Amino acid sequence: MTAEEDHFEVSAAMGEPAPSRSTLLKLENGPEDGIYLYYDFTSNALDDLLFFVESDTTARTELRFRAPAALAPGTYTDFVVLDLCLDELCLQPVNGSPLTLSTSYTVTAATVGTLPPEPEPAWPLLEPLQRIELSHDVIDAEYSAALDAIVMVGLRPAPALHVYLLGSGERRELTLQRAPTSVALSPDGRFAALGHDAMITHVDLATLETPSPEVKQLDVSARVGALVLDRHGVAHVIPAVDQWVVVHSVDAVTNVERLGSMVRAGGVAALHPTEDAFYVATRGLSPAKIEKHVIQNGLAAERLDSPYHAQHEACGNVWLSRTGKTIYTACGNTFRSSADAKQDMVYSGQIELSFDRGRIDSLSHSAAGTDVLFIEADSSIGCAHHSDPASCLRRITVVGSEFLDLRERYDLPRVTVNGQAFSQRAMFVFQGADGHGRYMISRLLEVPAETHFISILR
Repeated sequence: MTAEEDHFEVSAAMGEPAPSRSTLLKLENGPEDGIYLYYDFTSNALDDLLFFVESDTTARTELRFRAPAALAPGTYTDFVVLDLCLDELCLQPVNGSPLTLSTSYTVTAATVGTLPPEPEPAWPLLEPLQRIELSHDVIDAEYSAALDAIVMVGLRPAPALHVYLLGSGERRELTLQRAPTSVALSPDGRFAALGHDAMITHVDLATLETPSPEVKQLDVSARVGALVLDRHGVAHVIPAVDQWVVVHSVDAVTNVERLGSMVRAGGVAALHPTEDAFYVATRGLSPAKIEKHVIQNGLAAERLDSPYHAQHEACGNVWLSRTGKTIYTACGNTFRSSADAKQDMVYSGQIELSFDRGRIDSLSHSAAGTDVLFIEADSSIGCAHHSDPASCLRRITVVGSEFLDLRERYDLPRVTVNGQAFSQRAMFVFQGADGHGRYMISRLLEVPAETHFISILR
């Protein structure tokens, strides 16, 4: 494998769209039955990487940079490592792999008057019934049906677990010994497992209001990325870093760690309601896909692969309907979930997104099973001018569960704080167990200190 270009000099001024560059890859021993790309890159200014197979002997990679407004003026250097392989485990690399690309991205100050205006909304603006400002940031969040509460973890002003009870507005907090990476709830919403570097914090959420909360610190021999927590108190962990690794299953009762099925590091997981399996959306792998990990005796014992290659991609995230019958992915593609391996992960339809390069960032299925609420992000390279590393506009959309028909769609309004209006980025959405409540977590952009809100939508 060789690249037409292996170094890129890129420049842009504040107010200009986010740039991208692509290069042709020539393959000597090209694929017959498909090809896999494993990639990693530094992210000083790089934001994303796309990969396309053009023929048996050529492919193309597109490097997408952050919008200039998301960076300070200066020059940013990044490196990209590409591993092209003829098999998923990369036992048969393409000649010339791994290939390293380098970039140099120069951001210059904007000329007065060059910043584009705030875009006109394409859809009605979403006006919540109530907007509650939080005193902390949010890096991950889940909804607890048992408490009718939003459970969050954050890093500022200090690493902590935060619980916001939606009915009463009461706030509960637990200071953490290490920075959290993720949060998962037990199926009944009573217990939480918080991921850290080489540790899991297991919490009985109902005891947070007592003087002595029930908290356990569990050992895990990995930096925790995504995790799921089953009703038996076993946390199944996907390591955050490395390449091909194994699922770590840690029992909260015994603090015993067991190693199970093989998984690609950095993936995102969703537990099936039957708790006999969880589904994973891969990241750092192209084509992006879903896979199933079967749980047996408290261990992720078997990995089942998707029936597709380079078709119906997952785009790096996965959610399940409340019944577990439907698998939703960030590309909008949906799949059937089945105990029958021949019917499992079979394509069942697509949610129509409003952006040309749209993706779903957060999704929630209603308790009644009638509708799906989600955040849609515009991931096209020229979409944003906000001081936001993700560089994307976002919308809130509701579709029907059965036919995926559009029911509601909204743009996000700016939020006024101390007389100044700021754009907001939607991060998470949830639907309450009562079948009526809808909630959104968002944060303000264009401000030095992040400000987060919970919005009650109905």
